[in-house]
Amino acid sequence: MNKFFIVLAGFIAFTCVAPAPGAYAQTKAPKTKAAAAPKAPKTTTISGTVSSDGKTFVADKDKKSWAVSNPDALSANAGQHVQLTAQEDKAKGEVTVKSAKVLTAKAKTPKAKSSTKKT
Repeated sequence: MNKFFIVLAGFIAFTCVAPAPGAYAQTKAPKTKAAAAPKAPKTTTISGTVSSDGKTFVADKDKKSWAVSNPDALSANAGQHVQLTAQEDKAKGEVTVKSAKVLTAKAKTPKAKSSTKKT
């Protein structure tokens, strides 16, 4: 009976200590993310003023100056207040213009004077 327990204990010890099948097999290197393809900048709508040469654009909202990557798209709008549909590249501080719409200046109307006559 003692032999049985010794063999049983040896078997249990062997199975606990023995490596799992395939433990020494070559494992694949963990996948590393290759340089992720840069996301395409999102298209947005911005209002502002085009510079006289069409190479820069100053946004109304935050007064940020953007370089225009395709100034030919704004050549007809130089110096004008426009609304752009463009892709922003914040890292480069650059916009790629998709379309431009000239905004009309809102005329300030003078307040009507009250005309009350005293009699």
